[in-house]
Amino acid sequence: MCRRRELKAIALRAGRHNPPTFSALSHCVFGSLYWACLNDLPRRLRLEHCGLFCKRIDALSRFCRRLLNDYELGESGYNESSGFLEFFVADLRERLDDLFDVFPGHDVRVIDDEMAETKVDDVGEIAVRVRPERPPPLFLEYWKNAEETASVFRGDWYLTGDQATRDADGYLWFVGRADDVIISAGYRIGPFEVESALLEHPAVMESAVVATPDADRGSIVKAFVKLRPGAEPGPRLVTELQEHCKRVTAPYKYPREIEFIDELPKTVSGKIRRAELRRQEESRKGKSA
Repeated sequence: MCRRRELKAIALRAGRHNPPTFSALSHCVFGSLYWACLNDLPRRLRLEHCGLFCKRIDALSRFCRRLLNDYELGESGYNESSGFLEFFVADLRERLDDLFDVFPGHDVRVIDDEMAETKVDDVGEIAVRVRPERPPPLFLEYWKNAEETASVFRGDWYLTGDQATRDADGYLWFVGRADDVIISAGYRIGPFEVESALLEHPAVMESAVVATPDADRGSIVKAFVKLRPGAEPGPRLVTELQEHCKRVTAPYKYPREIEFIDELPKTVSGKIRRAELRRQEESRKGKSA
């Protein structure tokens, strides 16, 4: 775990030496870059590749878009399937949000519930082919948990648990973790996209988007928002944020409920605990039928 003074040292050293590659644990990367932003360091760092073995794709994208507009970053790998996917920013700023390509030598697809590849722009699950040859970087099993292992290895595929779409050029677009995706009135809404939109608003420091039960739609989008110092919470700002999300994403994706919060629940590595917020909403409203 990086201490605050170490994050400062990393940020200063990176700004001084301008390394082409930055590979570290996710909290070290985000912490040091965040420190650099808050202290207005010269934004001349240009990273060709940033290796993060984590699942904070959403956070990295928000840093690039909102806080590190002059930095160029990439992310590769997940905890279990490290080395298959790379998150590209350089030379693709118009596609900044959630773009992936596949490392050469690996067969990664977006598949549906029938284990068939989805059509262009249809949402499915990112899967890695494991037969006839199993990719060397892929983990073998969940330790002493055969049931969990069997749930992710199905037929010829390893299922990552991440939802995405594939565009006509073959790039993958991250939608969200399978258990984080919100289904509202039949629409599938990735919390990442809504969170990214909220982060573009100058009043927002952090946000977490989850499903909250709704009698008519099954679920609706709810955003928990931590404001920047000086921003005033209230109905006026709620409306402003909702209209902002409609413009940036789509009218059906905007958060119908917004709750201002002092701190978001996070893991020790800094990941937002959306599951905790979902359980809180289900307990408060009761699960929708």
